[in-house]
Amino acid sequence: MNGLRYEDVFTLLDSGAAILVFLKANGDVRVMLGTRSLAIASKVIQNPGYLLQSHDKRCNRSNRNIALLDLEISEPRSFKIDRLVYITKVDINTPKDLSNALEKINKVREEYEKHMNELDTYEEKERQEEVNDLFASESTPW
Repeated sequence: MNGLRYEDVFTLLDSGAAILVFLKANGDVRVMLGTRSLAIASKVIQNPGYLLQSHDKRCNRSNRNIALLDLEISEPRSFKIDRLVYITKVDINTPKDLSNALEKINKVREEYEKHMNELDTYEEKERQEEVNDLFASESTPW
């Protein structure tokens, strides 16, 4: 668990926008610029209230899911608060703010992918060393 309170994250997203990184139900990671604020979402999404309402029906405090609008792809999404890895507030008051936020999300995504590639390389190196050790410890019959 990440120690974040449902109410705090919900309030942040309801009153503003944030860059979020969370684990999806299938284990993949999603990096997104999201909000629950209809005032912010309406700058880039047509009829954001309808889209948000469709996801809100299945998201609530008891199941720890939060519905929000993805400002990058103009679609509703949801996440389980316990799967939230990273969140940082982003001020979006002007089109320039939105442009800056989208640039920032791309940097966060690039950083995440870089770290995941480094982890994959490290894990692959560890696996190769384990295989090498296994073959080195086994005597061949010929």
